Amino acid sequence: MAYIGISPSNGVRRVHTYTATAGQTNFSGASNEGVTLAYRDGTFTDVYQNGVLLGTADYTATSGTSIVLTQAASADDIIVVIVYDVFGVADTVSKADGGTFDGAVTFASGVSGSLTVANGITLSDGNLTVASGHGIDFSNTTGSASGSASALFDDYEEGTWTPTFLGDASTASASTQTGSYVKIGGYVWASFHFVGTFPNSSNGSSTGIGGLPFSIVSDSTLYFGNSLGHLQNIDYSSSFDYATLRSRGGDDRAKLIRNRRGNTDGFPESLVKNDNLNLSGTIFYKTA
Repeated sequence: MAYIGISPSNGVRRVHTYTATAGQTNFSGASNEGVTLAYRDGTFTDVYQNGVLLGTADYTATSGTSIVLTQAASADDIIVVIVYDVFGVADTVSKADGGTFDGAVTFASGVSGSLTVANGITLSDGNLTVASGHGIDFSNTTGSASGSASALFDDYEEGTWTPTFLGDASTASASTQTGSYVKIGGYVWASFHFVGTFPNSSNGSSTGIGGLPFSIVSDSTLYFGNSLGHLQNIDYSSSFDYATLRSRGGDDRAKLIRNRRGNTDGFPESLVKNDNLNLSGTIFYKTA
C-alpha cells in the first residue's frame, strides 16, 4: 500500500496534555501524562486549545522541546500537543546485509538457528553448554589421518570410580579402593589404587582390575596399553619375568598378564597371595 508522507511503520504519534495557568504561553517538559515534550520537526505537530485546532500562526514550534502560544492561555485551558514524528533505529545491524557489533551483545533468551563467528569466541563468564549428541566439529581442519572416522569432539568428563580386583571365580575383599578417570571423546584414562585380600583359589585362569567407569568396546581385535605403578604379593612363577596390565576389546576388566620373551599368559587366581594384595596403575581403553 502506498502512503502520502511518512509510512506508519516508520512513524510515531505522541499526545501531550497540559492544563494552563493564567497568562501561560510556553508549554514544555512533562505533560499531564508524565511524558516530556519533544519533537524533531515543528511542522509535524498539531496544537489544540480547549478542543479547537490552532493554526500555525497561533503558536511557534521551533525549539524541539516547547510550544509557545501567540496569545496567552487562560487559567485551566487545556492545551493538547500531538507530535507526529519519525523514528530512526540508529546503530543497527541489518538482517539482510549483516554488520559489526563493536560492544558487548547479550542474548537474554538464547539464539535459535545457526550462528557464525568469524574471529573467535571469548567467554568472560559462564560455560559453553553443548546439547547431548552434539559437540565441536573439526572436520574443516586439515591434517586428518586417512583412517579418520569422526572429527566431532562430543564428550569430556572427569570423576572418580571404585576399582575391584576380580578373578574368573573369586573377588577380593578391599581395604583401599580409590580411582579417578578422564574421558575424552570415546577414550578413557582410569587411574587406580587397590589394596585387599584375595581368596586362595585355583579355579580361575585370569585376574585383573574390574569396576571400570565405562565398559570396554566389544571389538576383540583392539588392544590398549596400560601401566602398572605398583604390584605386590603376586607370584610371577619361575617361567615369567614381569607383569603388565592389558585391556582388550570385549573384556570386563583390565587383565594382569605374565610376560617373558616369546610368551605371555594371564595371572591365574592361584598365583595371587591371599594377604596384602596391593597394586596401582593407569588403564587406557576405548569405551563401548
